[in-house]
Amino acid sequence: MDEVDRFFARLMELSLAEWFASATAPTSLGDSMVRALMEAVSMPETLFAAWLVRDRVSTAWHRFESPAGRRLCPRSRAHDVRAATERAAQALLVRSRLANDDFRALYGDFARSLPV
Repeated sequence: MDEVDRFFARLMELSLAEWFASATAPTSLGDSMVRALMEAVSMPETLFAAWLVRDRVSTAWHRFESPAGRRLCPRSRAHDVRAATERAAQALLVRSRLANDDFRALYGDFARSLPV
């Protein structure tokens, strides 16, 4: 989980604006990519780590629970930002089980602000 740990450490150093921009950049995810991710994180040996990733996203999300964060990320976009962040972190978690193109698409624009 070293890559995931680095992701969250660097995520906490990003400005809220950079995080928001990375999470809301347009992506073209196919159903097969999302299905591949869900299958990989649902494997018994990955399930607990995937749950920890979700928990860490929720914890990190509290940075947006500030006046500046609320101005930057309206409630209508909050779900999208959290989902994209979780998807990127989970893709890192199961990177070895994903096709390279699927990983790049799932990791999305985080590649610019948090390169791997």
